[in-house]
Amino acid sequence: MFSWMYNWGSNCQHGCDDAINLPFLPMLHDNQGGTVDWEANVDVAIRNGARHVFSFNEPDQCGGGGACMQDSEQTAQDHKKWIEPLTSKYPHVKFGAPAVTNGELSENNTAMGIPYLKKFLEHCDTCQIDFVVAHWYDAPENTAYFYKHLEDFYEAGGHRKVWLTEFGAKGDQAAQAKFLAEVLPWLDSKDWIERYAYHYAAPGFMITDDSNGLSPVGRVYAGVA
Repeated sequence: MFSWMYNWGSNCQHGCDDAINLPFLPMLHDNQGGTVDWEANVDVAIRNGARHVFSFNEPDQCGGGGACMQDSEQTAQDHKKWIEPLTSKYPHVKFGAPAVTNGELSENNTAMGIPYLKKFLEHCDTCQIDFVVAHWYDAPENTAYFYKHLEDFYEAGGHRKVWLTEFGAKGDQAAQAKFLAEVLPWLDSKDWIERYAYHYAAPGFMITDDSNGLSPVGRVYAGVA
């Protein structure tokens, strides 16, 4: 069942007019342009039904949509500046840690993935972190690594609920569909995995190239294959 939607920003600019009526969850993508109208956009999202707010998107990574905030201590300070004040303003809303990749070290030897999450949580130990946010991309045959990474992520996050807000298997539609058919029951069986989202609802991914229906991957994901 689909019950929420998000993008990499704090407002729903693209596609929301035509979307089904789902809560849009705001994200503070980065500590630069992402902060423009941040609090106002969060207020709109919450008035429209959002009950969760995301922090930064892949601060451990530069490029590929990452926020490129590789100093985890500074990221914690920015989280305290932009996210933490909202926790008292919206006591009925839950707030996530920054979404991090499944990397370990960047090209310039800064921490990524689980090591980055651990450092962030150490620097933000007084923050209200209600759930932790994972991303995972790898080969479709690496299901054992997929399971292990999420289990380790759950441990590193202090047994907080895990949101897997981006994950994807490399390869063609058949390989990805096979991967999903295996991992979706596992994801659904874990009560500590609160929500997940495959990457992503767009032509050539979970939608056919002509946008007229679900792709093979989309059919498996939607449970209609």
